[in-house]
Amino acid sequence: IAPPKFPAWLQKGQALNKGKEARMSTGCSCCTSARAFLCGEPVDYEFATNTTCHGAAKIANAHNRVHRLLWVLVFLGSFSICIWWIADRVGNYYGYRTNTEISRRFVDKLTFPAVTVCNFNRYRASKVSPDTLEHLWELLHLHTGVVNRRNSTYNTSLWESSPINATEFATLTKESSFRLDEETLIMCKWMDEDCTEEDFEHHFTTYGNCWTFNWNTSLARTQPTPGEGNGLRMLINIHADEYTEPASMDSLNVGIKFLVHDQHDPPKMDSEGLAVAPGTHVYTSIIQQKYINERWPWGQCLPGRTLQYYDRYSLNGCLLECRARRVEDTCRCLPASLPGPVDTPHCSPMQLGECVYPELAKFDQGEEEVGLCNCSVPCEETKYQVSMSYSGWPNKNAVLLFNRSLDDLRTNYVSLDIFYQDLNYQTFQQFQTVTVPGMISDIGGQLGFFLGASIITLSEFLEYLILKLIVHVYGPPPHKDEEEDRKGEEDGKEVPRKNNIQPQESDQLQAVIVEP
Repeated sequence: IAPPKFPAWLQKGQALNKGKEARMSTGCSCCTSARAFLCGEPVDYEFATNTTCHGAAKIANAHNRVHRLLWVLVFLGSFSICIWWIADRVGNYYGYRTNTEISRRFVDKLTFPAVTVCNFNRYRASKVSPDTLEHLWELLHLHTGVVNRRNSTYNTSLWESSPINATEFATLTKESSFRLDEETLIMCKWMDEDCTEEDFEHHFTTYGNCWTFNWNTSLARTQPTPGEGNGLRMLINIHADEYTEPASMDSLNVGIKFLVHDQHDPPKMDSEGLAVAPGTHVYTSIIQQKYINERWPWGQCLPGRTLQYYDRYSLNGCLLECRARRVEDTCRCLPASLPGPVDTPHCSPMQLGECVYPELAKFDQGEEEVGLCNCSVPCEETKYQVSMSYSGWPNKNAVLLFNRSLDDLRTNYVSLDIFYQDLNYQTFQQFQTVTVPGMISDIGGQLGFFLGASIITLSEFLEYLILKLIVHVYGPPPHKDEEEDRKGEEDGKEVPRKNNIQPQESDQLQAVIVEP
């Protein structure tokens, strides 16, 4: 009688039982249970067939290799295009592009801007002595030459016995330069009200004395009616016969310069002022424009910036303070045209010629302003678009009104009329082309269009990674039949296998082979 031979399926069952017993002997039955509860069926197949990402189930359940290959190509193609578009959207965001929206708003009244007026002549001949004027000419020659990059020499010996010192120099400029007194301001009207010198604020600029109307922000005037005659009207005598400017091609102008600007913006007459010749009546219609700039890195605005000597940040104010710091550090003084501490001494004519003008020329020539000052545009600012039209002034009948000759009036008088064109203002608002919510929406749209993916899909993928980690640590989950066998042995009961014929002990005993 030969020893019994067991069927292959029985031998396989015995091997599984031995493997099961070996795993149970490791003492990780609780880990195995937890793993089986979390993982269930094989993790990769379960994820592929149940994920909301389109195409994965088609690959997992393909009928043959060709079918699977086609779906793999479709999935990879859609995935590649999706990644390309997402990279483009992200790059578009980090390009920091901006758009500008222009809108117009109508109101019942508008705050009238500040208006600064200067004369091309810095010192009146009747206000200074010939000796003082000789010294001033030397200084003015030097300033004009340095700014225009000419080799100008400065006769310092002329100032060894100077008729004026540093303190007197600022006072002399204020008293001897252009003033809006009764001799100069022949007529001034704000709408139907008279205005006088008291309604103007004094400023030192490169043109000497300048005067600003409507400078007080808390008492700023408003214009309720647009059109000519409803704003500021002035008739100014420039005293052309008292001009003392040096005989230079850069200082032969006659007339005034005026600038329409915001009350918070200090006047920068040398670069922004508008010139008007005598014997002219200029009609200046203005349109208020408000600019709202984006913060860095989309724009050049830096929120929260303040200035030391101005109540609100502005680009001109920042540049003036930058120049003042440079001059004060280098020359140990300040000219009257720059802001600074009250206790800082004024520059003497000698210091102006030897130190101040060469330092300021570096800014005027663009050598220092960009790198040293680091001034950015304000986040909000108000500008004024100016449209000018001219007419000759006056006609012959003005002789009877002013009791002056017609030649004298056309040589010395300038008429200004400044008013709002309409009661509306324009807003130029800069905004981001792509915002963070917009970028997220773009990415979500690409994922949904090409892959059918969403936040739920990302959660499914995260779950898949966690389950893969569990399988990697504790091994693959047991088969359901093995799990049932293990539970049955723990309870002392025999659990029948599903869809299999269980071997009986009697079958093993009756397996007898008879040899002849």
